[in-house]
Amino acid sequence: MRTLFFNGNIHTMNPDQPLVQAFLEEDGFLREIGGSELCRLPHDRQLDLAGQTVLPGMGDTHLHLLHLGQKLGGIDVTGAGSMEEIAHKVREFIACRHPAAGQWLDAQGFNQDLFAHRRIPHRQQLDEITSEYPLVLTRICGHLAVCNTLALETLGITAQTPQPPLGEFEIGEDGRPNGVFKEYAIELLQQNRPAPSLEQVKHWLLLAMEHAASRGLTFVCSEDFETIPDCDYQMVMQAYHQLQNEGKMPLRVVQQCILPTMDKLNTFLRQGYRSGQGNDWYRLGPLKLLSDGSLGARTALLRQEYQDQPGEKGIGIYSAQQLTELVCTAYRAGMPVAVHAIGDGAIQRVLDAIQTAMEQPGPAPRQPHGIIHCQITDAALLDRICRMGVQVYAQPVFLEYDLHMAESRVGRQLASTSYAWRTLLESGAKIAGGSDCPVEPLDPLLGIYCAASRMDFSGQPEGGWNPAQRLTTQQAVELFTTRAAQAAGLADCGSLRPGACADFAVLSEDPFTTPVSQLNKIRVRQTWCGGQRRY
Repeated sequence: MRTLFFNGNIHTMNPDQPLVQAFLEEDGFLREIGGSELCRLPHDRQLDLAGQTVLPGMGDTHLHLLHLGQKLGGIDVTGAGSMEEIAHKVREFIACRHPAAGQWLDAQGFNQDLFAHRRIPHRQQLDEITSEYPLVLTRICGHLAVCNTLALETLGITAQTPQPPLGEFEIGEDGRPNGVFKEYAIELLQQNRPAPSLEQVKHWLLLAMEHAASRGLTFVCSEDFETIPDCDYQMVMQAYHQLQNEGKMPLRVVQQCILPTMDKLNTFLRQGYRSGQGNDWYRLGPLKLLSDGSLGARTALLRQEYQDQPGEKGIGIYSAQQLTELVCTAYRAGMPVAVHAIGDGAIQRVLDAIQTAMEQPGPAPRQPHGIIHCQITDAALLDRICRMGVQVYAQPVFLEYDLHMAESRVGRQLASTSYAWRTLLESGAKIAGGSDCPVEPLDPLLGIYCAASRMDFSGQPEGGWNPAQRLTTQQAVELFTTRAAQAAGLADCGSLRPGACADFAVLSEDPFTTPVSQLNKIRVRQTWCGGQRRY
């Protein structure tokens, strides 16, 4: 069927035809774009866009769909301003859902910086919420979690329990674990849980994808393999393949394959899996690794001590040798890497590993190696990223929170050269946008706003934080369209042109004529992917 979409304000993000009024879709692809002359071409139906603004379907280059779906169906404490508010939400969940005795409760999204005292809670505070259910409270960054005493007792975790190799749990002044777990130590809190069914995993993924489609997204790069205990990568892939075969995929997914150990990576490779396998609806992407933690939890790895916590430099999840071995192994298999690195110490370590891998003989992966987040940088690191051709998967929406605490964490001088997206863009670096949802809201328009304004959602600070790094609206939109498609390896997405996928979003306002301070007020009215309306 040939469908004509006409009478639109259509920004194609294609420099050869940047603004058109109509396009012709057939079998999920665009056949022609242009003006009113397209109305004379043969078509089976026509849809009047009524002057509304259209953008190419937007992309998110790093998020967690399975985690989001699980969160949408659980206890969400995002934005809570106190432990009292968190307690109210947990107790409300118990009162409404009546969980069975001993059922684990997971509350996700707390941020201690929103509390008046700004302190991370400990097990005794969670005991006051409930001593009848094992309770785990996960920080919004996902790099720190707190549990109550019953959870520790149920799992048999004591001060004598060996510390995990890629994380740590804290011991309190009483010589017992205080309930705070960091990085891969969080996995200890996921032991002995009931395994999810395949149908449950499909349900969570579909919840998340439908939510993404409602925000104008038509393609995402998602990390799902290590999200839920007893849900291995084969179950995740099976869930996606079944959803695709059932015609339920509302958008395209590139899997960022988190395989954190040599054993897991080698097993994956021995089983014949490689980046690029799949199709335009679901395909395997780069190897995903975590090299450090988060700035908010002070687990991001810095080269110097934290300004607001002397003696603390964060956590390096791998030694330099371990990280290099993983990156080189992936490289030899033709698999690019996308490594989470927030602190300047972690970024330097990742660049060193990538440099070593690139010096190996043999063909390079088809997609460039990349750094996810890439927040705390100095001029030398920025220059090196550009020279090496490393892909940066940036999250502009991080600024909404980070601009209020970055200087206190790393000092004014280092903060002034961090989150430096304009410097990267103008130096010719590869950079694309994402959200890290559910760490931050899943909405590319909020990312566009933060990139172009450098302000939080209330419009502060006036003029923007480190305003020299503000992007133009055009540059900000490119992060989530053309540049996102390039980073995802989806050549037929990100712009509207003949032969491209018929993926687009209809917006309430035109971002190119909307004041930058109002970009976060724009809403998505419709989302189309593969020529079908998904929202």
